[in-house]
Amino acid sequence: MSKDNLFGRTLVPGEQGGYKLAPTFEDRMVEAAQESIIKLLESGDWLKVSWDDKLKISATELRAIFNKVDMNRVHERVLAKVEERIANAIIENMATEIGTDVKKIFCNTELREDLRSIIREKIRASNAALSK
Repeated sequence: MSKDNLFGRTLVPGEQGGYKLAPTFEDRMVEAAQESIIKLLESGDWLKVSWDDKLKISATELRAIFNKVDMNRVHERVLAKVEERIANAIIENMATEIGTDVKKIFCNTELREDLRSIIREKIRASNAALSK
């Protein structure tokens, strides 16, 4: 059995080794349609109410609804999103700082050559340990 073709289908490397059938055009179309539907449902765009068709809700009804909202759950969800955004901002800033530091180090020829020699020694030592 050829790795290039199996009953007219191409085999591609699998995620955990081995091979799997490459997705067909139909497979990709179904997957794209599923992703599109999921995005539509998640965004809430599938439910649009025109301004004229909106329900008239009195202030007392709104207060009653608001009083039933579990604010602890709201706080937990908001807190999780805020924590994620802060963590992403910290990671992005750290990556920028590290990139800047590496550029500064490599601009200095003497430091760059020192690093290269240290790395070469480590590579030789690991190769020697592996070859034993």
